[in-house]
Amino acid sequence: MIADADQDLPLDTRLRYRSAAYPRRPDLTDADIRKRADKIPTALWPSWTLRLLPNTPIDPRTVDGFRRGCRSKLLLVGAKSQHHPWAQPSNRLIIRMAFRRVIASPEHETAIASCLTQLASHLDDEGSPIDYGRRRHLFTSESITLNLDEYTQLCRQQGWARGGTGRIHMLRWMLLSFLLGTHADLPPRNIHARDEFRYQVPPLMRASLLEQAATNLAAHRIDEPVLWEPPTEWCDWTDWAGATPEQISDSDFDTLIADRTPAEETAAALGLTTEHVRLYCDATGTTQPPPPPASPGLGLDAGCSTRASSAPLTPAELSTRA
Repeated sequence: MIADADQDLPLDTRLRYRSAAYPRRPDLTDADIRKRADKIPTALWPSWTLRLLPNTPIDPRTVDGFRRGCRSKLLLVGAKSQHHPWAQPSNRLIIRMAFRRVIASPEHETAIASCLTQLASHLDDEGSPIDYGRRRHLFTSESITLNLDEYTQLCRQQGWARGGTGRIHMLRWMLLSFLLGTHADLPPRNIHARDEFRYQVPPLMRASLLEQAATNLAAHRIDEPVLWEPPTEWCDWTDWAGATPEQISDSDFDTLIADRTPAEETAAALGLTTEHVRLYCDATGTTQPPPPPASPGLGLDAGCSTRASSAPLTPAELSTRA
């Protein structure tokens, strides 16, 4: 009966009753949901957002709200209670508006309901190698350690200008984002700079920040991978509103951006939105090729090609690193 009623139920009810995938009555306590919350970052993982995000132009702030909303709705799956004050986002209105703008059709909503239900069930059964709850408690913009000597040495070796306080601010943002498993909070006026930086930071710089993230974890005696995403096979949906990492990697992506083609042009050539291209780079660790030595700055201008050697998130690994 629950399965038959699925299409007529509101999204939150579909999640609580798991009607789009594993229909049954809600049976999980607040303690069960709290355990799941520690296995999830504050926003949906990049590769899964890539799949669920419709292929239509969407403001980055709406994408951020959608990702955070997906995390909140993951905590509704199977829950007896509809309200978890400790798990509710502070910007509920923004998230509701984001979902209203993102959901493209009844079929798209069904894909979201099915995918989130399956993800939540696998997290409950198989767990996550990262305790995101612990990381949120330990790591803030004030508590992380960025090794500026290592950064200066890398700039000197590569012939890059060191940059000013704005550059340091972005480096600290990316380091904290690695540790939290999602984009750290930034004022709205900095969103454009954030999106440019995450797309254009040279691979050696990204690899250095990943190593520093591992050092921050080791300082707290935490033995976890820096980054992780749920395996692809955790959801058997196939008709995605967006794209999969595997689809993009099998396209002309590498050829298009080998010459540092801007993100907007790369996305247009692939028939995707710019945010889909950036999410693919986030999920796979792909970044723009570095500028020639002695060029000013870090070459943070356009393009996205070379994969940081220590980023453990190739499309194949996305389905195996559980």
